Amino acid sequence: MINNDKLFIRSKYAQKLINGRDFFLQKKNIEPEEEPLEPFMRVTDDILCVREHRYNIRSVYIIPFVIAFWIILIYAVSNIGLNSNNISYAKEKLIEYEEMKKSGIYFDEFDTNSLNYFKGLFGENKKYSIINYLKTVYLYANEGHREAVKNNLITIAIISIFTFYLTLFFIKSPRPADIYFDRRRKIVYTWVLGRLAACRFENLGFLEKSTGVVLYLYGDKRNDHGNYDLIRMKVQPTGGVFLNSEEGNNYFLQQIFNFMEFGKSSLITGDSFNRNQPKTYFFTDKKPEPFEERLKDILEHEHILPKLYRNLKE
Repeated sequence: MINNDKLFIRSKYAQKLINGRDFFLQKKNIEPEEEPLEPFMRVTDDILCVREHRYNIRSVYIIPFVIAFWIILIYAVSNIGLNSNNISYAKEKLIEYEEMKKSGIYFDEFDTNSLNYFKGLFGENKKYSIINYLKTVYLYANEGHREAVKNNLITIAIISIFTFYLTLFFIKSPRPADIYFDRRRKIVYTWVLGRLAACRFENLGFLEKSTGVVLYLYGDKRNDHGNYDLIRMKVQPTGGVFLNSEEGNNYFLQQIFNFMEFGKSSLITGDSFNRNQPKTYFFTDKKPEPFEERLKDILEHEHILPKLYRNLKE
């Protein structure tokens, strides 16, 4: 039973969202707006779409990390070999050693090795290159120099692996599907990489955390279509990855109930609303097919959902 706002909002355990219906509908009315706050993405007569939290993770973590790793990689690669001052110095030493050899000055082993080193840096065409540098270090540099270059190359290889893996993840990750609140059918549904998740609104689970609002639906097990399990979806009402505020959560949850009870006129002033989707994705997560058939199957079994999240503490 809900007897005050702190008890419900600060609950440590998952429970039915519908339990908060009276509490939220009795709160001060929120005036409809031309553009509701995020994470609301679309509002029509029957559908309210909510953005899932992975959008924020992508913008806060993935994109900055991809950029940072590429900057580090470019910087590391650009520092392989000699800089312009060292190249000029190497040219001067090469000329010096070649003149010494022509003049018949005695060359010891060190001088011979040094001449080969500087000559190797520029190759037969007298032009410096990274390839020439690496080959010359391997053939003529001292052990300490070779070890330092080897360690630099290993470091660059490791950075490259992380950079390309993170970039590949960034490119291949589809734009997550929104969470759909269907007012006409009184259901909630979404999908993740081919897995469909849904439930009746009355059975939708809920848990508020500092990292956002967790919603519990019923859906396909991973790689096991036809068998079902608890599916967690997270929404960050205030847009923060951490420390989502109670005020922001209250606005989000109250608007969910307003829409399900009174329709779009409680949220927006126009006929419909569509927020532009982020442009940081290369493709979207496709709706699983046959959608309606799979949705029907899940709704036939989702009555056990409250038993799965009841007293669940995360």
